[in-house]
Amino acid sequence: MSADDRRSTARPAALPSAVPAGAVLALLLLVLAGLAIRDLAVRAGWLSGDEWLRGATHWGASTGWQTWMWLVAVLAVVAGLALLWTAVRPRRHDYVEYGDDGVMWTRPRDIARRCSAAASALPGVDGAVTHYGRRKVTVTVAGDRGAIDRAAVTEAVEEVVHGFGGRTVTVKHARGRAGEPR
Repeated sequence: MSADDRRSTARPAALPSAVPAGAVLALLLLVLAGLAIRDLAVRAGWLSGDEWLRGATHWGASTGWQTWMWLVAVLAVVAGLALLWTAVRPRRHDYVEYGDDGVMWTRPRDIARRCSAAASALPGVDGAVTHYGRRKVTVTVAGDRGAIDRAAVTEAVEEVVHGFGGRTVTVKHARGRAGEPR
């Protein structure tokens, strides 16, 4: 892959932070649509009762300015600014590139799981927990201290993280039961 093609490949990012707010607003709009359909059914004579939205709009139009409305106005401005910030806030880049071509990406927690699986497959290791950081991979292994070959664990984990950039591998021994970090 040429350098020009590599630059055109977008780095994957997390969901925008506006997604939860958008979902809540969508649910509120669905509730409002349900109320509008109910009022339409009342107006058509299919249901009996008063129109709820018409009553609310008449009450709002006939009410003059009151002091409690300052609080509602300030809260609306704060909510609007918060929604604006969630819309323009940069997204996190939660993925790590594999290799140099910029085609394969994975999450750090998945690399940590692969490291734990590689360490756990070795003889003498009852379980492993891995922390995958920016510069360092720490594997905490559980099992008989004399039966665990730290060099083999280091080699197995380095083989897993080889394509993800140069990271230092540290192997620790857990003091607790198998699979529990110390």
